[in-house]
This record gives sequence, structure tokens and C-alpha cells, in this order.
Amino acid sequence: STQGLLALGAGNDGVILYNWDGGMSVSLKGIIDVGKNNYVFDVEVVGDNIYVASENGITIYKVEG
Repeated sequence: STQGLLALGAGNDGVILYNWDGGMSVSLKGIIDVGKNNYVFDVEVVGDNIYVASENGITIYKVEG
């Protein structure tokens, strides 16, 4: 089954990251703070990169570990 990293765009609260085991279990991995007054509209995970589209533009974060 497929497993890996899930990312949830949380508006002004940034991006919430979860580890997914491929089944019904997820665990919190961390939160990306994108700064104040920077509303997150969309998030895409591609490999180890997280693309974040916000009101201030597009930012790419690299996930390690």
C-alpha cells in the first residue's frame, strides 16, 4: 500500500504535517510556520518537497528525516 507524508494547508496557521502508515493511522510530524499574515491556500507534496501556495507566493520546503 501507499504510505508517506501528508500535508494539510491550515490558512494562517501554516502547514500541518502528518506521517501516514498507508492504513487508517496518522501521526503528527510537525508544523511549518509560514509567518504571520501569510494565508496558505494550497499544499502539494512531491517526494521530499512540499510546495506551499500562499498569499505571499509559492515556497518550497524540503523535508528531512
